[in-house]
Amino acid sequence: LEDVELTADITNTSGAQVLTQADAPETPVSPTPIRDAVLALVLGLVLGTGLAFLIDTLDERIRSVADLEQVSGGVPTLALVPEVEKGHTDSFVAVRDDPKSPQAEAFRSLRTALKFAGLERPMKVVQITSAAQGEGKTTTVANLAVALAQGGDRVAIVCCDLRRPRVQERFGVDLTPGLTDVLVGDATLADALRRYD
Repeated sequence: LEDVELTADITNTSGAQVLTQADAPETPVSPTPIRDAVLALVLGLVLGTGLAFLIDTLDERIRSVADLEQVSGGVPTLALVPEVEKGHTDSFVAVRDDPKSPQAEAFRSLRTALKFAGLERPMKVVQITSAAQGEGKTTTVANLAVALAQGGDRVAIVCCDLRRPRVQERFGVDLTPGLTDVLVGDATLADALRRYD
């Protein structure tokens, strides 16, 4: 009631009246540097951690051997082969032409891993394939074949790429007669095999 009477009094006098004396605050209302810094730190950590987890969850690229084995359902990785530098001729085979290179050593490691994988049941056939062209099938076949031959194994390469066969370029042999000629009966297997030393 007193407040209503006081407000009515002020409107009747059309002037300003001091209701209570204003006191100066002892501490500033804003900014509060310590509180703002702590709040910014906590928010930064929460948002940064959340963003890192989101990016990691959405990133489906394969960056390590562990990622590869997880995607492949636990199939072990036999070897990691570094990419062969560009600029070599079509007949370049690292194991044969640059035997001290990291690529040649990686293919020899692949040969050894294949031999260990076949201890219980020796492998007679190894198939090299990929989903798209340009992923290194020909390079892998040529280098693995030379590495196996250098290890004392007898090797026969059967190139089943009917659209863009290129294995013959690595060894400097003729393309025909080839697999198709043998399959349709135009040539015998002995005619299609070519010896490479």
